[in-house]
Amino acid sequence: MRVPAELMLSVDLGAGRHSQTVGVLARTDPLISQTPTLALALLLAHEKLLGDKAFFAPYVAVLPETFAIPFFWRPTEVALLAMLHEPHTHARALNSWRMVAKQYCYITKMLLRRAQVSGAAEGAEGDDVPSNPLSPGRLKEFAAFFQRGLSFELFRWAMAAVITRQNRVPVPQTDGAASGAFAATSAAVAMEQQPQTLALIPIWDMCNHAEGKSVTYFENEIADGSAGGGGSGAAGATSATTASS
Repeated sequence: MRVPAELMLSVDLGAGRHSQTVGVLARTDPLISQTPTLALALLLAHEKLLGDKAFFAPYVAVLPETFAIPFFWRPTEVALLAMLHEPHTHARALNSWRMVAKQYCYITKMLLRRAQVSGAAEGAEGDDVPSNPLSPGRLKEFAAFFQRGLSFELFRWAMAAVITRQNRVPVPQTDGAASGAFAATSAAVAMEQQPQTLALIPIWDMCNHAEGKSVTYFENEIADGSAGGGGSGAAGATSATTASS
């Protein structure tokens, strides 16, 4: 099975990178820029809000609605941990809820501030024309749309989907020399040398997995489109060009 990078959901590669306005927020906000998981969750939430118009609509439609992780537990289930004298697990479950709630409050306040900005938007680039996703006017419009639709339930769902499925992948090199260098080195060294990002990988991330021999490896394409080497990687590793299993 091979999954091309173009079909990976990420703010840095694949079709997801075309949602440049989410990328602006990811690069210019002090918290989001330091929290790749949060940036990816916002991109997923945005795809969900777009509905059938989203490029990744078929993938989003088959993601689970609920998750067996602490911030999806009901308050009565969290309280039960205290009754069962599990203070460590109880504290971790509460901290998980607190983290998601704090991040949601931060995001909604940030979006509201962006939506209310007039004139040049902080971190925006380019001319203020409706067709430019980086223009102040477009950024303001996007923030208003996102702020209205981003409920806590949607944010919590997106965070859970990302936390349980995200994979670190290398960002493809744009020149043939860089791709060839990647092919000539080991997979581990190549991963360290290349810029990396977090991504959701449709189909591949739904496969069963277990500890053991690696069956996933990277392939980096040379400028002419041919596969330029690769190598076996740890479970969960993916490819700059394709994830192959």
